[in-house]
Amino acid sequence: MTAPAVGRKIRADYDWQALHLIPVVAAIAQFVPGPIRLPTLTQDRTSNVDLWLDGLRLVQHLRRGDNYSPATYAEYSREYALRSFRVSGFPTEIDKVMAGYGDYLFCGWIRDDKLARWTLCDLNVFRGWYDGQPGQTIRNPDGDLGTAWPTASMPSGFVIAESA
Repeated sequence: MTAPAVGRKIRADYDWQALHLIPVVAAIAQFVPGPIRLPTLTQDRTSNVDLWLDGLRLVQHLRRGDNYSPATYAEYSREYALRSFRVSGFPTEIDKVMAGYGDYLFCGWIRDDKLARWTLCDLNVFRGWYDGQPGQTIRNPDGDLGTAWPTASMPSGFVIAESA
């Protein structure tokens, strides 16, 4: 993928996530009080921070649940996945999280253009646990790779809150 194509893809992903911020902020505000603001596109690309919460950094991962069958969506929505390889050479989510970026992870699924399922997680707990923990490799159509871990394999304290 060429540099301009990568830039357009990153911008499109950023814009898509920005469209769904109101329900995300409403879910987060129940558990992490304080002002919430959106970072610039440059901050998003370099610091792995999607929202700033009163000095705390939140990583927001929204997934397009409509792209999956109901059975696949039900399975994937109970896993935690982070990008582990990027064709573009940009740092991955795992790289950025392990470098200390982000305090919380908000993992949400959009179905029928609505926030359908979400989990708020503590990235400091993840950093203390990860150390290369094996998970399932996910291959994206664009050549990027992710690693997913089932809910049951995550350490105690990782999940702060989740939707019903």
